[in-house]
Amino acid sequence: MNKNSKRLKSMAILFIIFFSTQFLFLNENLNKRPQKTKNNLSTEKFNTFPNVAEDSTFDNKTHRYIFLFNSTVNLIDNSTMFSNFSSLGGILNGNPWDYISGFCGSINNSETNLGAFINQYNPRVIQDGIIEGQMNSVHEQINTYPAVINESGYGFLGDINSTIAFLDSGIDDSHSLINQSNIISWKDFIDGSLTPNDYNGHGTSIASVALGGGDVSLEPNHTGSTYYLTLGGNYSHRELFYP
Repeated sequence: MNKNSKRLKSMAILFIIFFSTQFLFLNENLNKRPQKTKNNLSTEKFNTFPNVAEDSTFDNKTHRYIFLFNSTVNLIDNSTMFSNFSSLGGILNGNPWDYISGFCGSINNSETNLGAFINQYNPRVIQDGIIEGQMNSVHEQINTYPAVINESGYGFLGDINSTIAFLDSGIDDSHSLINQSNIISWKDFIDGSLTPNDYNGHGTSIASVALGGGDVSLEPNHTGSTYYLTLGGNYSHRELFYP
């Protein structure tokens, strides 16, 4: 056997050894790859929220909570748990979720109600409070004003052939500042309402800016969940919501 043949055989053996080790390494890593299941979504996205189950303070008032578990729950397989939740005064706010291991429900925050349920089933409990959207803070955080408003001074003026789509809290088509004939389509992504409605007034206020006109006696502030605008000219979103 000449030197060239020996050299080729040596290279072939080295290649086979190298390829085999890489295949074994790849196969080992594939086997170690975590399998994505519904349960992986259960609590990791909620870890930054306070766990009510770790707080022994009870105010004896009914609150709405999110209950999270380490495995999937449903009304059939966990019927005993949901029956106990009901017997403790709990009320389900909809069915258990498909892709998050838990459910939302209202129950009295007392040692004999919420406390008893926590002691028996050990869920992670997060208070599902009602939050109020503040668009001025959102726009400051994502810096939309320089990106949009500055381009034309007062936003996009549009024309009679333009259509504007709003993704907001809804719209009150009976409001004095809204012309119903200008609403050409409506979709409720929250409760599936078939008729226009507004959940906190903000969508109506934004739509009224786009439609123009309005009552100059209204003020650019809000009381509770109702928003009031000062219109009567061309105003930017910044002028109305950045006092």
